[in-house]
Amino acid sequence: LPPWPMTSRGLDVLLLATDRLENDTAGMAMLRSWVRDGGRLWIALDAVAPETVEAILGHDSGIEVVDRVEIDRFTVETRDRENGVERTDEIDLEVPVDMVRVVTSHADVPSRVEGWPAAIWVPCGQGDVLITTIGPRGLVQPDGVTATGATATLATRLLAGRPDRLDVARLQGGLE
Repeated sequence: LPPWPMTSRGLDVLLLATDRLENDTAGMAMLRSWVRDGGRLWIALDAVAPETVEAILGHDSGIEVVDRVEIDRFTVETRDRENGVERTDEIDLEVPVDMVRVVTSHADVPSRVEGWPAAIWVPCGQGDVLITTIGPRGLVQPDGVTATGATATLATRLLAGRPDRLDVARLQGGLE
């Protein structure tokens, strides 16, 4: 990542699916600043080491890895916090998908697979970090194209855009 915060101002969402950033001090600082300023970061934990997550969120990331497993038949249960709608997807894959089983202290866990967190929202300043614990093939139907209910629910929040950063009330007196 470029070390200058100005280069990322036009971005609303980033997906992190590699550990290459772990050794990029300037890029890591820029990413942390960007998230705290209202960006939304999606971390694919099946492809990113817990140490990289800690480097972004701090030492108390609130997530502890229990183990890694491969699963091929599973149920994804998702609850939309905005409207309370619950969705259940039965997934049966020919080739197993990786899942990182974790325990978390974060309360915002919209999706679970067999009781384990599959998606976790972590607040970070004005931004949010979405951590998914299941590989990407576990977030689509076995046809490889159709989104699961979990994907639709997570995408709605992830792609909502940055929060309003302009406080009109603070500027109103000067403008009048």
